[in-house]
Amino acid sequence: STFVPGTYNIHLGADDTNYFIMDTADGQVLASHNCCPENQATAFTITIPGIFPFDNVFGEQGGGDWYDVGISGPGINGIVALGDTENGSPPVNPIGAFIETEDLHNFSVTSGDGGQTIDFEWNSFASEIYTIVSSADPENDGPPASWAPVEGLQDLAASLPLNQHSIARPADAARFYHLLTSPVPSLFSDDFESGAAGWTTLINDENGDTVWELGTPLASTGPIAGADDSANAWSTNIGDYGPDSNIALRSPAIDLSALPGALLNLDVFRDADGFGDVAFVRFLRADDQTVLGDPASIDMTVFDTEWTSIEIPVDPAAIGETILIEFNFQSDSSADAFSGISIDNVSISAN
Repeated sequence: STFVPGTYNIHLGADDTNYFIMDTADGQVLASHNCCPENQATAFTITIPGIFPFDNVFGEQGGGDWYDVGISGPGINGIVALGDTENGSPPVNPIGAFIETEDLHNFSVTSGDGGQTIDFEWNSFASEIYTIVSSADPENDGPPASWAPVEGLQDLAASLPLNQHSIARPADAARFYHLLTSPVPSLFSDDFESGAAGWTTLINDENGDTVWELGTPLASTGPIAGADDSANAWSTNIGDYGPDSNIALRSPAIDLSALPGALLNLDVFRDADGFGDVAFVRFLRADDQTVLGDPASIDMTVFDTEWTSIEIPVDPAAIGETILIEFNFQSDSSADAFSGISIDNVSISAN
């Protein structure tokens, strides 16, 4: 599912459903209406995004009718009917529905020596790290995310294409195992709230009317704060950018050795003339500034009305190198009252 973890609300109508039960990846949600003056809301939090996080839904009103239940929360515009996916509700499945999902990891637990050792194997991916957890009493230990990690099998890196690990069989008569996955921590991350340490700027034109500046954006148009209302972002001038500009912003050195691939993530706010101004990213070898691979264009025909997150695959020629990220902005000769481009929350992670 694309539904993010966060706090949601179940809304029960005063004259409609008055009892509601729902299973989520974090456990069971119960909501009840004590009748009758007004609608009531029950808040719940999902911390684990799943394939179908809203499963096994039941509402007690006229024989199991749950269709009068509303939901609100992250990514949902106002209050919508639960199950109304066209208007933002997550997909739901009534109790008794069978959901078949693909196990991408194909996690297996076996013993090849008559039970002396326990062998674990699963499909692994470079963008993930792994922890195996276990429970001898899953009915009382809660969801797998709350189970105890198996000693020595925490925060395991991917060993493509398969991870294979073994432990001595525990003394329990029965024990259950589960594979937890999480994203690989960023190799590099900067939200610029601590300043510009390690970053350098260049002016490649004769006029010098535009420079990369770090601070709170303040132009005729465009953003008035960094992403997430933060204080700092890099912008093509704190005010409006100038004509005939050619400027670059370079990151600190980032080590991409021993990686199969990497992904650049950043927040952008694009506010230029929409046709004559361009922006692109280059990856440079840190020790001699050799360009590695092809530039990656940032679409400057877009007029952002809010900060937007974008992903750019690191060019394969840069993988295995220690690199600099270079952000380039070039404007045409027209004098425009726009902010240009601002960037924030730059990170690189394994892919």
